[in-house]
Amino acid sequence: MKKIFAFIIAAIALWACQSTAYKVEGTIEGAQEGDTVILGYSYDGQDFKTTDKTVIKDGKFLFEGEVDGCKIYYIGYEEGDEPIYAMFFLEPGNIDADITAAGSHITGSPTNDLNIEVEDELERYVVEMLQYQDTLYRDTTLTDERKAELSNSCYKAQRDAMTYIQEVIRKNINNMVGIFLLVQYSDLFDNNEFSSLIAAVPSKLIDRDNNHLYDMLLQIQEVRTNPGTLNEIINAIEEEGNDFESDEESDIVE
Repeated sequence: MKKIFAFIIAAIALWACQSTAYKVEGTIEGAQEGDTVILGYSYDGQDFKTTDKTVIKDGKFLFEGEVDGCKIYYIGYEEGDEPIYAMFFLEPGNIDADITAAGSHITGSPTNDLNIEVEDELERYVVEMLQYQDTLYRDTTLTDERKAELSNSCYKAQRDAMTYIQEVIRKNINNMVGIFLLVQYSDLFDNNEFSSLIAAVPSKLIDRDNNHLYDMLLQIQEVRTNPGTLNEIINAIEEEGNDFESDEESDIVE
């Protein structure tokens, strides 16, 4: 009997590890009962593709489905004064979203939890730097010595923040958070390390249909090694336009 029970537990654990099911549930500030909420992605970071829709019920929205791996998605709300698009990482698991016009807090799955952890730590550095700057600009009684101390403290906080980002990227280049941050902070690395980080991106993330981040990394790498490429990229963007519009008639992606 004990062997049978152990087998059942092992089977459940194996199923859980292999599950591709996701549930995204949350609230949107200002949303009314019956308002539409959309779920979607962007292949190129510009044109939004709607993959699912739901409505606010009992103050919340709910999306359920299956996803292979981890992908960058958006939760969209277009019925308020201004459209809201909250970026998050769609992956198997139960994901909780608290969305406002000022920002979003999306947790519950490994990648989203890591992303929030990084965002919170960076915000701490930003608040620290702003406090130093505010004192420097507002306190007219500061001595030159105190001003120098505050300036050095502000610079140290900035340097520590950059070091923190570098370490997070190095440790997480095997997941979407590391890749996402590398696109934003590529200038923190010299050409050799930047190329090494790109080479370390797992093939399973390179092959994701909607992972435009990897293509962006390749473009950044090309610009860094061949500056003349930048004009070509800018011209291509200008020709294609830069509208981020939802395509509500697009087919649902399986």
